[in-house]
Amino acid sequence: MLQQTQYDLFNDLVHRNEYEKLKSVLVCDFKDELTFILNTFLLLSPSNYMKLFHLNKCPSPVVFAYNTGCHSTTQYSPFQLLFGREPKLPTEAPLSTFTFRKPNDYYEQLKKSMKLIHRNAHGNITNKQHQYKTRYDKQRADPHYSINDRVLIRKHGLRNKLEPKYSVTPQIIIQVKHPVYVVKDETTQCETQVHINDIKPIYVSKLN
Repeated sequence: MLQQTQYDLFNDLVHRNEYEKLKSVLVCDFKDELTFILNTFLLLSPSNYMKLFHLNKCPSPVVFAYNTGCHSTTQYSPFQLLFGREPKLPTEAPLSTFTFRKPNDYYEQLKKSMKLIHRNAHGNITNKQHQYKTRYDKQRADPHYSINDRVLIRKHGLRNKLEPKYSVTPQIIIQVKHPVYVVKDETTQCETQVHINDIKPIYVSKLN
């Protein structure tokens, strides 16, 4: 048991060192982006008192609030997901005593807490994704096309504002794998695979 615990702690230390290197880069990028957003907001703000803030001191409190606040998707804070416990805020009084029945009690409790939190967070994320998808599907149409339907396809790439968004030459659907379709140009006979979001109907043979 002791050897397994030492092995787990060693692996955790190795992975944590690599994580800390990556985290330092991610945190710097996050703070830089946050500083840019705050600078833009303060410059556009009509209130004079907003411009009195020291911009170099804004990111740290915001990042602290982000890391210790409960997120609506996971229902946990990033601190809980990483350390398996509630964060201790500066305003809270520190605990004076700690009681452990066995030397590895804290480690065992930490593993149980991390497993429970990650399982619940995964379930919460899945539920939120389902809610977002259901809400999104209610706001958009779900067209289906059939073989030999004549459609136009969206033109991608650089173009000026006066150019049409869709192809001028009609395309004929020759293969259906909803939501992906294979179309053929009526003039050049060139076949193209397109997503349904890039299709605009000219004539649909069946009413959906």
